[in-house]
Amino acid sequence: MPDDIEQMVVKVAQEKDIAEKTRQATDHLIRGFLKRVAQSLEERAQNNLNSGRSLQIQRAEDSNRLLKDPESLARATRQQITHFMIDKPIEILFTFIFLAGVDQGILKILHDQAFTEEAWFHLGRYSIWAGFFSGLVLDVLAGMWLKTQMDSRLEQTEGFDNLPNEKEAEKGYLSWLMKQFFDKKDNSWWDNQKFAIKLAYANLLPATVNVALIWAVTLGRFDIELFLAGYMVYFVTPFMGLGFKLENAYEKSAQYAYRKLIENGLKLGGEDKKYLSHPDVQKYYMKESSKLRRRFNYGHALIYDNPIGNLIQIFSATSTALGSFSLVRIFTPGTELPTQYWSNFMDFLEGKQILSEDFAEKCKSIFTNNRPDIK
Repeated sequence: MPDDIEQMVVKVAQEKDIAEKTRQATDHLIRGFLKRVAQSLEERAQNNLNSGRSLQIQRAEDSNRLLKDPESLARATRQQITHFMIDKPIEILFTFIFLAGVDQGILKILHDQAFTEEAWFHLGRYSIWAGFFSGLVLDVLAGMWLKTQMDSRLEQTEGFDNLPNEKEAEKGYLSWLMKQFFDKKDNSWWDNQKFAIKLAYANLLPATVNVALIWAVTLGRFDIELFLAGYMVYFVTPFMGLGFKLENAYEKSAQYAYRKLIENGLKLGGEDKKYLSHPDVQKYYMKESSKLRRRFNYGHALIYDNPIGNLIQIFSATSTALGSFSLVRIFTPGTELPTQYWSNFMDFLEGKQILSEDFAEKCKSIFTNNRPDIK
């Protein structure tokens, strides 16, 4: 064999040996990296299982604990049933009353054509499907959970054992309710507002996923402006704190349902407290407290929740001075909406040939589908 051919064979053999060593070294590095990742994930999982370190786990435990408690479950069930029987019908009624005169734009309720960019089954995508219907689905999915979170916070103060005395019972329910509403010690607006903000922030990711799935069906897109407007109202305005404060005021006043027993001389807060657990007394309380819950929900829906909610929706959606999505425009630099910036960015990447035309259009459609104002 000639020397040059022999040297070539030796070189190839050495290269195969080097390639094998390289493969082994690479395999070792990958295994080591994956092992470190697995250890890190295991440590994070262990930390999350520790209730003291994970607020999400703590909230889940609070919810499960309260739903296993008969009194707490009764409160949450009573609130949810009344909400769907009273609040939601009033909500859709107010939506039609407030928006009946809108004959164009995103707030238009009824459309001649069944399926358009702004209509789905003849109903407005924005006002009905993204508003009322999406809220209804979220209430079904998270209503009981939210109620237990509010009750968990409330039980850490005076709780629900808040019986009126004979004189307070004689003044009427509204007087007793207002006393609980203006209680600054255990039911201040600021404490409720902070709690609402923390709860919304901690659950931002799961809420976003749920909303995205609902809007994918109803709107055909994820609406950036609608999403931002919702959280702006939640974080910036005082209305969530007021809503939580009102709900807590009802729960703190619910034992007014015992008023007739108190007026007849029973000292349920003292020597006659033992009668509170009597089956007949509890049956009476459930009946009367359900009446109070319905009265409260009627007042809350008619006077506070729906009038304010619809006014916010109208201002958030459009105004003469700012145009569509006016609330978001206040906080957005320049004249374009965030969705338009996204569309422009996709066009830029397509122009630079970083993305293909087809892929860029698909990326744009995630946020611009069924948006006649943005393409």
